[in-house]
Amino acid sequence: MLPDAALRIPDSDPMPEANPSARNLVPLSVLAELARRSDRRGALQLAAHIACIGATGCLVWFARPSWFLLIPAMALHGVRGIAQPAPATIIAR
Repeated sequence: MLPDAALRIPDSDPMPEANPSARNLVPLSVLAELARRSDRRGALQLAAHIACIGATGCLVWFARPSWFLLIPAMALHGVRGIAQPAPATIIAR
């Protein structure tokens, strides 16, 4: 038989600082500031996306005459096309 002390389960967490509540990680005032929408930031992000698409597209256009430059340019353009909308997809969920 096991002694009674071995069967006791503590009522509280022995290390509360190791398992903080998600509600207490960031103060509400900071969360409100981070969650605020901004047309200026959205327009800046849209402009950056368009500039990146244009830059990699121009790279592909200028690299057309030589296939050994075209392959890396197209790879960069393709990676940009896959990776750029990924954060928006994650945020929209």
